[in-house]
Amino acid sequence: MRIIVYPIGRVKSILTDIEQKDLIDDNAVIEIDKDLKEGLSGLEGFSHIIVIFYMQAIK
Repeated sequence: MRIIVYPIGRVKSILTDIEQKDLIDDNAVIEIDKDLKEGLSGLEGFSHIIVIFYMQAIK
C-alpha cells in the first residue's frame, strides 16, 4: 500500500531552538494555503484540532 501526502499549509514558529519552548506562550502558527481555506469552514466551532505535520526544515 502506498500513501501519498500533500501539504495544505505550513507550521511557522519564531523559535530557533527547542530549548526556547518555555520562553514564550505562542510557539507556532499554522498557515493554510489560501485556495484550501474554504475546506476548514466551521472549524472555529471546535475547541481542539489534531495537526499532523512533517518537519521538513528548520530555518
